[in-house]
Amino acid sequence: MSLSHLGFVLLFIVLFLTGLLVIIRSKQINNWVFNMGARFLKSYEIPNAETQRVTSLWIIRIFAGLFTCFCIVFLYFLLSDIHW
Repeated sequence: MSLSHLGFVLLFIVLFLTGLLVIIRSKQINNWVFNMGARFLKSYEIPNAETQRVTSLWIIRIFAGLFTCFCIVFLYFLLSDIHW
């Protein structure tokens, strides 16, 4: 196992944990992003705001889940290719 393999393993473990954190805290992240966007759009009325919040929450969760799965698959291929 070379130093570059260790670096990639640590990088993808950190990215995996970041993806899990985004999934766990997705509701707070979604509320923060939605409130920041609403501040910029003060003069506009947001139609059906609750449905848009729920939809954007699931979009965040889906992308974070795909990102986490990508990290798991890359770690699997990386660790299975190492010659111990």
